[in-house]
Amino acid sequence: MVPLLLALGACGSPLSVQESADEGACGDPSSALASWDEAPRRDHAAHHHDVQDANFDPTAPFDFSPQQLIYVQALPLEGFNFPYFLFIPQETSKDRPIRLLVVPNNSGRADDDFQFHLRRAKDQLRRGSPGRYLAEELGVPLLVPAFPRPRGIWLWQQRIYTHALDRDAMLIEEGPLERIDLQLVAMIDHARAMLMERDLQVQDRILMDGFSASGTFVNRFAALHPQLVRAVAAGAVNGLPIFPLVELDGTELPYPIGVADIEQLTGTPFDQAAYESVSQYIYMGYLDRNDTYPYDDAWNNAERALIARFFGEEMMPTRWQRSQALLSEWALSAQLVTYDGTAHRIRPEMLADIVAFFRANKGDQHVTIEPHRFPFVEYREITEAHIVGVFWLSDERFPERVRENVGEWADEGASFAVLINEWIEWRDYRQLEDFYHRAGGLHFVLRADDYEDIQVTPPNYKGTLSNGNGTVQAFVINLDPGQIAKMAPGVPYMLHSKNKSTEYFWTVCPGVSLVKPE
Repeated sequence: MVPLLLALGACGSPLSVQESADEGACGDPSSALASWDEAPRRDHAAHHHDVQDANFDPTAPFDFSPQQLIYVQALPLEGFNFPYFLFIPQETSKDRPIRLLVVPNNSGRADDDFQFHLRRAKDQLRRGSPGRYLAEELGVPLLVPAFPRPRGIWLWQQRIYTHALDRDAMLIEEGPLERIDLQLVAMIDHARAMLMERDLQVQDRILMDGFSASGTFVNRFAALHPQLVRAVAAGAVNGLPIFPLVELDGTELPYPIGVADIEQLTGTPFDQAAYESVSQYIYMGYLDRNDTYPYDDAWNNAERALIARFFGEEMMPTRWQRSQALLSEWALSAQLVTYDGTAHRIRPEMLADIVAFFRANKGDQHVTIEPHRFPFVEYREITEAHIVGVFWLSDERFPERVRENVGEWADEGASFAVLINEWIEWRDYRQLEDFYHRAGGLHFVLRADDYEDIQVTPPNYKGTLSNGNGTVQAFVINLDPGQIAKMAPGVPYMLHSKNKSTEYFWTVCPGVSLVKPE
């Protein structure tokens, strides 16, 4: 790959590119990069791979003794084809009955490299992670499975969303991924036996916690195995928790929307009485727009049609409000909470609420809590994105850890980041994705006098990049080898937007250009 550099205007000073650019919205992108004071986050990507550590050791402890962390290899004869981690906090007491806390792994994306999922699973045991915080606060052991989420090469494989326990995952009839719900049950039994050998008084029914995909997982698992679950906290469930309904208005609700065909899928009928005894804490952030509704790995067309008909295509607030109204009609042991001023994230006060909920429901009766109340923040979105600079991902003005984190995005050509100035406080990275789609994608041209234009279109889009605090946020573009070959070395190519939308649009600030080195 040819090493590439950045030019910001001919001499790094502003040049007139677009008269409508608001100088107040066009800051100095170099100073923004210099102030990037936390690890970067690749927010979304159509195709990318993480840089893997070839020497990764799942058994190595983080900041606790080996006696606290147990790595259990896959034991197919015991019923599970993948490993799991068991963390035993120092606060765990042998003098009282305790429950096992289960937090399913959520890698954030599909990948056929199992080591990636194993590392992400172990990350959920790091100090400060939600699962570890809950385990230490409650003084209970924590089990984290290491299930893969395959990308696959066939369309049917790409629709399997194991980390959300979707319908396609439940339909697998052979191979190592068959019935991962039962594999988790086997892990729980295995872990409970080990804990009892250590003289811990482990109760039969467990606690479960999850957020986003893993929130959906635990919400669905509790419907599949309610006799095993005492209490569950499920956050960011797409505004659509599973409903203990066979039909709605005469229309059958199959799993995972309802429970009409659970017996067909599992061989065991839905246990309504046991399900009503599960204390549930189901919550959404009012500003959350991280919705899986459009994605084929989460829902098929028939499921989407049911969701649109009964609950709404818009997740927040429409679908969540309808879900709350419907669930409130049933005698469920469920507390449904909406956190104002909160996007797709878990805030410390929310974790404290989950701790309080689990403590309140340590017995057999359902008990509600008084959740934390955040100030209301009206939902807003980016309508105009001021492009303040373009940087090759290899540019040394990016901190080294940034270049290491995103470098493989350039595998098929050369990638650069299009930095924008806008960031809406209280929202998460999804605001970038939302703007991208509402603006009609990327339609730019790199133009230099006397040279052929380089067209930049949606196929060049790789994803978004941000540090989450409004300092640096960007869209990543990958030029293929043919496009790179067309660029004249040493010539500044000015960036121009070809966006046609008048409601959501890009504004290129003065002096934004890209240079291929000589």
